[in-house]
Amino acid sequence: MNQGEDSEPKFIAALGSLINQKVILSGQYNKTLTISSIQLPGPNGMRFPLGSHPTKPTLLQLSGYTNQQLNNHFKSSNIKKSSPLNKADVYINGLGISTKYIGPGSNPAIVNHTNRVGWENVSNLISQNINQLDLIISDYWNRRKNLKVIQEDIKNSDPQSPFSPHQSILEPYLEFFCFDGSGRGKSKHPADAIIEYTDPFKTNTWTLVYRNQFHQYLKSNWSNLRFSLRSKGMPEYGVSSIRNPAKRASIQLWTEYFQAKERGALHVRLR
Repeated sequence: MNQGEDSEPKFIAALGSLINQKVILSGQYNKTLTISSIQLPGPNGMRFPLGSHPTKPTLLQLSGYTNQQLNNHFKSSNIKKSSPLNKADVYINGLGISTKYIGPGSNPAIVNHTNRVGWENVSNLISQNINQLDLIISDYWNRRKNLKVIQEDIKNSDPQSPFSPHQSILEPYLEFFCFDGSGRGKSKHPADAIIEYTDPFKTNTWTLVYRNQFHQYLKSNWSNLRFSLRSKGMPEYGVSSIRNPAKRASIQLWTEYFQAKERGALHVRLR
């Protein structure tokens, strides 16, 4: 597990220790939340209450646990990392929450290595014209292969970023990937809000972002977004191996054979 994946069960364990307590969450508007229930996502859209640990350790006690003690706590409380198909990692008072660790060593992904077929699926779900994205990807490859002014990863703070001028085009897609689902379609556990944190056991590092605040959140973080077109997420046996001609043609539109690999899966992360 990377640090973000490792921190998710810690964050859920922290929530379990705060049942019936008030927590102040920072954000665009400070939010005082009394945590009355915690649920975990299950198969087919089902939810399960967080298991009750016999000793109910405090946040301070949890922060001092060894890895073995933490693992024992997770097991006894049935805490585990949420499926990547879920956008809500946990439910607080019935509200679906996507958790994001943004502490040291983290590069939280907004979109994980998704080729054009996945983006095309999303474009149909949110009624967007994917041809606008095609032009941006074409510009990316021109700047990378022909002009040679960018590398595989390009941050929006770089004046050469082909993505930076196009927040209005990308925003509906990124909102979908943050709250609704993936290139495979809509999640059975969509999220209503995001909680970012730098320390799962320190509530003063927790920031709440509701869906209706996403535009401002994205605007504030736009220069920190990093885009790349990678080989991960591409067909295992190459684009030519895809039997469905429509899917093959779609993936090919973003794909270039570059540095001995087919690259065409768009990855977006914060920082």
